[in-house]
Amino acid sequence: YIDVTEPFKLAKDSQQQERVGTVLNTCAQATWITLQMLLPFMPELAAQGLDRFGGQDAVSGNLLERTAWGALAPGAAVTKGTPLIPRKQ
Repeated sequence: YIDVTEPFKLAKDSQQQERVGTVLNTCAQATWITLQMLLPFMPELAAQGLDRFGGQDAVSGNLLERTAWGALAPGAAVTKGTPLIPRKQ
């Protein structure tokens, strides 16, 4: 999705700012849901990833509520960090 939409190229065009927001929100929602689904199997790794989403309560509600599209509040701040899973050399 990122390769197809090229959000970093879109960001250079002031006319495309709304589209950039949509693309980045889609990526954040997908990441949030993936981390929620990993939480029972990889609790430490998933918790580290979820902590980067602006302190949003990552474990309130049941799993269906937490993994519903839009469960991550639009505009949630994302903290930059080191990769959760390092690249294999």
